[in-house]
Amino acid sequence: MRPRHFLLLNAVCLIWGLNFVVTKWALSGAGDFGGVPPFFLAFARFTLLTLILLPLLRPLPKDLPRVLLTVSCFGAAHFTLLFLGLQRATPSTAAIAIQLFAPFTTLLSIVFLKESVGWRRWTGIAMAFFGVALIAFEPDQTSVTWGVLFIAGAALVGSIGSILIKLVEPMGPLRFQAWNGAAAIAPLLILTLFLEDGQAAAALAGGWPFAAAMAYIVVPVSMLGFGGYYVLLRHYDASLISP
Repeated sequence: MRPRHFLLLNAVCLIWGLNFVVTKWALSGAGDFGGVPPFFLAFARFTLLTLILLPLLRPLPKDLPRVLLTVSCFGAAHFTLLFLGLQRATPSTAAIAIQLFAPFTTLLSIVFLKESVGWRRWTGIAMAFFGVALIAFEPDQTSVTWGVLFIAGAALVGSIGSILIKLVEPMGPLRFQAWNGAAAIAPLLILTLFLEDGQAAAALAGGWPFAAAMAYIVVPVSMLGFGGYYVLLRHYDASLISP
């Protein structure tokens, strides 16, 4: 791996790691701020992302149906499940469950991309998974909850998206994120309108800290984090990058 790509890989990990804490706070709140509903948070995230990157939606992708399927895995499906999980689980528990992303992606890359995975890569995946589990392990709180299951589902659909990225037409990382946001707005709007209430009041109660959290979720996480991940997937095997 080139040094600049290795630095980018570490930057993506740092940005995403902090995202667990920021998102958990946005969903659960603190003090007088009780947090916002998960579907609304996902809807707000992708709406703001799309507005920022709106010019990049043109021209239409040549293989629009496959692009929409790919961004749906990375966008609406992944973040809906992730936010539902974070609402019900601690960030440390979420960090364990999301590690399933690595073996899911590796298995799918072997089947669909015919990638060759040697013992070194499998060892690295195992070390990463058990290392995080060891750090966050709390014997009296270890159980399979809905939060864990939702996050495991987020890991699965995200890994499917990682495989599909290798199969769709190449596009710039920010252009990919523009379509990622645009495809997520309608389904998330329907979900938040019919299944949640008090969204506007909850967001206003968060004040400037909530606005700052949204800025972090949209710009560093969505544009820089996922943009960097997209670049890395275009240069290297999915089974190498996902762990």
